[in-house]
Amino acid sequence: MHLQTSLNRMKYKMNIRNPLLNEMKTKFPIAFEGAVAAGECIEAVIHKKVNEDEISYLAIHIAIALERMRKKKRVLVVCATGLGSAKILSYQLENRFANEMEIVDTISYYTLSDYDLSRVDLIVSTIMIPDHLEVPVVVVSHFLEENDAIHIQREIGRLKGNVQKYMAPSKIFIHQELDSKEKVIQFLCKKLVEQHAVPENYATLVLKREAIASTAFGNLVAVPHPLEPVTHRTFWTICTLVRPIQWDEDKKVQLVCLLNVGKEDGNLNAMYKYLTGIVQNKAAVQKIIKSNTVEELIQCMEAG
Repeated sequence: MHLQTSLNRMKYKMNIRNPLLNEMKTKFPIAFEGAVAAGECIEAVIHKKVNEDEISYLAIHIAIALERMRKKKRVLVVCATGLGSAKILSYQLENRFANEMEIVDTISYYTLSDYDLSRVDLIVSTIMIPDHLEVPVVVVSHFLEENDAIHIQREIGRLKGNVQKYMAPSKIFIHQELDSKEKVIQFLCKKLVEQHAVPENYATLVLKREAIASTAFGNLVAVPHPLEPVTHRTFWTICTLVRPIQWDEDKKVQLVCLLNVGKEDGNLNAMYKYLTGIVQNKAAVQKIIKSNTVEELIQCMEAG
């Protein structure tokens, strides 16, 4: 139903603006990339360009479908003794993370040793748990504080500690003197070709994707990438600039993360979520931009 009205708009050149465009790009990057691919298919049939606004409307449908498919984390709530405080905490967790977790049970610490943890993904506890468990544990206050929620969110994403596998010192370039997005992309792709990490036409593939919809997300960050995976594994190629450059009409960029998605890598939700978290964090972006060494930049990226 949506496509029919959308095709009519394109046929008669009736432009429509989507006020959620930037939000869809930053908060639902996987859905947006799916919509970009869908836009390519539509263009091949109707021979008319599908603009960013139409793409972002398609992305909304894909995002809704992905949300329906997403598997929730199974969480066990543990308290010191009484279950009353654990119940209150479980209600707060359900309200805060309704789309991301399912509370499987609330128990006291003294019954934890006999509890079957095979169906539990995460333990949220109001008391320190000294035992070495196979399930990750987040210790929080009885009444969920903002810092507690941040720690839980990080654990749900569960990429910390693994983010370093996407980075290599040879693929990080700091304080570069480049003055356009074309020069940045050509520079990074040339470096990767020299390292035999990508095919010779990689820059063309990345620029082709960039022509469809800008990969600048605001907050001085751009995440360019090819339309389809061409590398064997997923990795980041990072570049900071001496000064911000005009990436598109309304966004400047000083931090570029060329995203190279592997052909054989399956679920990258956690990686996208982690990267999105950095993109939206102004303090983190500033620290990364000001990093004077590759090692310092990697540490900032890992800290999120």
